Order: sequence, then structure tokens, then C-alpha cells
Amino acid sequence: METTVQSLRADSIILLRQHLEKGNQPEKCDPLAYWEMSTDEPFKKISKKFLCIPASSCESERLFSKAGQMISDRRTRLSPSVVDKLLFLNKNKNINKIKI
Repeated sequence: METTVQSLRADSIILLRQHLEKGNQPEKCDPLAYWEMSTDEPFKKISKKFLCIPASSCESERLFSKAGQMISDRRTRLSPSVVDKLLFLNKNKNINKIKI
């Protein structure tokens, strides 16, 4: 009996490599139809979570508010790229805790 060691990282790399090796869909392909018929369960879950359009503007308002907090009178010398990076890090600080 052969035993295999399972690693979340290795499994993720294999799934990603398999997905990237698939051919591209036609340009006129409906993304919703593609993900409904897809057999890639992990990618289906990820696409539902991250590729959907938000139903409200709350998230963008939160981000704008956070940017206003970061750029204050004391921090006026921050360059736009630094502010973008700070906002990105702040928004994604809990990404490893998201349940898919």
C-alpha cells in the first residue's frame, strides 16, 4: 500500500498548474456560464467569492474612509503609491482567515 503525503500548498500548486494548462475560452464566452459548467470546485468557490460585483457601495466607502484616515495633516508627504500599498495591506491583512 502506497502512502502519499498531502500538503495544502502542493495541492494548491497542482490545481493552479492544471487550471493554467487548460486552453483559453472564446472571447464571447459568458463567464457565469463557464463557472457554472466548470469542474474545478476550488476555483468555483474562489470565483464566487472574489469575482462577483458587490451589491452595495459600502466596501468602497470603507476604503475611501480608511484612505482619509491615513492621509492626515501629519502624513501629507505620503506618495500615492505608498498610500495604495498601505490601503492594499490594510484591506488584505486577514486574507488567510477567509473561509471559502
